[in-house]
Order: sequence, then structure tokens, then C-alpha cells
Amino acid sequence: MSTSAVPPRRKRAALPPPKEPQGPFPVTHDDVVASVIELRDLFEPTVIGCWFAQSISAESGRRYKRWMSCLYEVASVRHLVPHVAVEKGNACAACQIAIRKHDPEKWVHSNWLSRAVNDYIMVGCGGAYGALVTLAQDPLLEPPEDGAWDTLRAVLDIARTFPADSSAMDLMKAVRKLVPGRDNAMTLVSTLGSAGVLAAQGHPSPFEQFIRADESAPRRKFRSDLSYPVQHWQGSDGVDERAVEYWFGSI
Repeated sequence: MSTSAVPPRRKRAALPPPKEPQGPFPVTHDDVVASVIELRDLFEPTVIGCWFAQSISAESGRRYKRWMSCLYEVASVRHLVPHVAVEKGNACAACQIAIRKHDPEKWVHSNWLSRAVNDYIMVGCGGAYGALVTLAQDPLLEPPEDGAWDTLRAVLDIARTFPADSSAMDLMKAVRKLVPGRDNAMTLVSTLGSAGVLAAQGHPSPFEQFIRADESAPRRKFRSDLSYPVQHWQGSDGVDERAVEYWFGSI
């Protein structure tokens, strides 16, 4: 079924605050990896893509903004598989999961998603765990609104016809007309890179394979505000229509 089909509009209720997470919580590297894989497989990719489209929509973006980074996090673990932790400092060199001392009380917090991730699962796949558990416990029950896909379609059209020698930073500036705010535009472009929609030649994206942190670090442009690998994207790379179909269906 096409994700572009928009059901009849209905009166909208105020979006409720995120629910507090229910334990038990993963407290080891292997627990987190297993939880991420289990949660990831609960969702059809186009469901995640639909939430992303609504988060950048001119009509509903303000209400759904907190879901904007979920596609980025989920896309980053598309090919995650169980693996033995490769210790480097206090984190796994492969997936960057780092676990601190488990303290259940700290999970109960008004901003629990970022607090939980920062206190227990610091970076890397921990972000995907936080995003997925949020979606699993507090799903959006409302259907897509009229025009929910218009902003995303416009962004993709710009990327498809962007000058060949232009950079991802140039694209970020261009989409600010559609997604107000520098940070929002930066998240938008980085997310489309993580999802493989903006695939940079010579730099594999998480759409193709799991990107190990220790492998991507030497390839990063540390002066770029955009994430790897989209920071290497150029207009000549265009849009990967396979990834568009995978995450967004026939939009």
C-alpha cells in the first residue's frame, strides 16, 4: 500500500507527552544490541518514514518535531547484527555503545529519552534504542495529514536537480526555505544521508551496510556540521530512488 495515500482529515487532539519507559532496561552491551534489533524489526520502514515526513511538514512539523531524528537513528542500525564488543576506552569500537552504572531511578525523568541515552547508552546505537523504545511505547495513532508529504517531495526534487558541483552544505542552505531553522535543515540533510537517500559516491551509507564507528572516523570531515557520510555528498550523486522507495514508498 502506498504511503502517500492520505486518509480523510479529522479533528486533531493535542499530542500527549512521551510515556515513561517501563523496565527492565538493558544494562550490558549485548542486551542493548539485542533490544535494538528486536525493536527495529517491529516497524515497517515506511512507518518510520511517515513519521519523518510529518516532522518536517509545513502543516504538522511543529507538533511532530520531536520525531524528526528517529529516522536517522533507525536507519543507522538497519544492518546491525549481534557482535562481540570491541572495547576501546569505555565504549564498543564497532557500535559506540557505552554503558554506565545502572540506576533505575534516573530513567524516570520528564525528558527521559535524552536523559536515559546520556546516562546509560551514551552514543552510537544507544540513540537508536532511545528512538525505538519511544516509538514502541508512544506511537502516533493519527493518520498522515493533508500535505504531510509535500515538504519531503519538494526537498527530494531540489536534491534531484541540484548542480553537480554543489555540496551537501549548499543543499542544506537551499532546503532552509522549506524547513526553517539551521538546526532543522542540518538534521534533515543528515537524516537523508543516514537513510541512504543522499548517498555519497565512495562512502557507503547505513542503507548499504552497518557503518562501524572505528571505520567511519578516519573518513569524516571534522569541520563539517553534517554527519558522515552525507558530508561528502555532491549534487552529481543525486538521489538514490531505492532508498526513497524503501523508507517512503511511492511518494
